[in-house]
Amino acid sequence: MADYLTTDAEITSIANALRTAANIDRQLEYPTEFVSVLNSGLLVDLSGETVDPSNLLEGVTAHNNFGSAIIGTMTREEITVSGGTVSQISGTDNDYLLTLS
Repeated sequence: MADYLTTDAEITSIANALRTAANIDRQLEYPTEFVSVLNSGLLVDLSGETVDPSNLLEGVTAHNNFGSAIIGTMTREEITVSGGTVSQISGTDNDYLLTLS
């Protein structure tokens, strides 16, 4: 096994990324808990996500850019369309099709 030199700043940066990805708010023991977090499942970078409760349909669950579960609050009446005009709406209950013209 090879030895690698790292700085405290690099370890802290890695620890911060792991804590954010795994939604952990405490210090991680190095290296045991670092490995446990990495082996615990799929880690996905959500840092660029823009979803929040106000732009997610009411009652729908998703995860924000911090990985925290959120529940949508947007009602159907609040859906807006840019770049076109809605010429037709069809569907029932939770399935709608907006046709743009």
